Amino acid sequence: MNKKELPAGTRNFKQTMTILGIAAFFAFSQLYAETSGFAMLDMPTSAMSASTMSVFTAEPENAMNLFENPVGICCDVTNISFTNNFWFADVNQSVLTLGKNTKWGTFGAGLNFINAPGIEVRSRPSDEPEGKIEAQYLATDLGFSRELIPNILMGVNGKFLYESLYTESATGFAFDVAALWKMPSNMNFSVGLHNLGSMNPLKEKATQLPSSLKIGLVRPRLLGDEGSFNGALGINFDHNLVADETAIKVGGELSVYEKFFLRGGYSIQKEFNDISIGAGFNSHKFRFDFAMMLMDGIPDYPLIFTFSSIL
Repeated sequence: MNKKELPAGTRNFKQTMTILGIAAFFAFSQLYAETSGFAMLDMPTSAMSASTMSVFTAEPENAMNLFENPVGICCDVTNISFTNNFWFADVNQSVLTLGKNTKWGTFGAGLNFINAPGIEVRSRPSDEPEGKIEAQYLATDLGFSRELIPNILMGVNGKFLYESLYTESATGFAFDVAALWKMPSNMNFSVGLHNLGSMNPLKEKATQLPSSLKIGLVRPRLLGDEGSFNGALGINFDHNLVADETAIKVGGELSVYEKFFLRGGYSIQKEFNDISIGAGFNSHKFRFDFAMMLMDGIPDYPLIFTFSSIL
């Protein structure tokens, strides 16, 4: 691998800056920096997901669920979705997903990219940095979901992963497998294993993926199938298999004529709690969703926007 030399005087700070950069990603993705990495795999990839703490991602919806829960891409239409996440400073995340309905089931494909530019490097106290570096993370995803038997849905996906820090880069692979049971009581029960896989070494050590077990229970239509007003409630138990820690997440949604939506979520974790809020509008063909995440320890609240359309 060809390696470019860093500005003079900065080599001794390479390891320190790498740790600081990764720790920043862990902070806003709610992971524990000492136990797992590749934080983008545990971050919401749509405004609807962010505003409800991801408790509805197993619900058959559209392609925007691909990276978080493959069973959630199952639907009877072909659709496309684009999400832009404005995190703190200049960190941005862009997610593009496509879902294609066929007679065999729903196929999904997606691209998830994060860029953190302008990380300043200094070898001594100074007003001007000696240079700037950036970190990049990329995930591509291919998934499939279908109803195996009446009221039982299954989804799987595979992810190609790439990370770049300074002049170093590494690749890896991960997969998810999930299922959803539409219970007779009008409740949906879901279970899934997520981000199982590995990364090649980045310089001397491989990044450990945030593998997790997720169990969820959702009441999708609180007021039945008829009526101008409706709602949904859900709870999700998200156990990080690497950190051996469990987050309890709850989310809710209120809808008016299935066109206007208000959403909220709350996450209870070991060392901090988070709140999310959001709204959405759904026309016959187009859909727009917005979310804001009120996260402990993050001064600038992340803003997430999602546009989706039926093709």
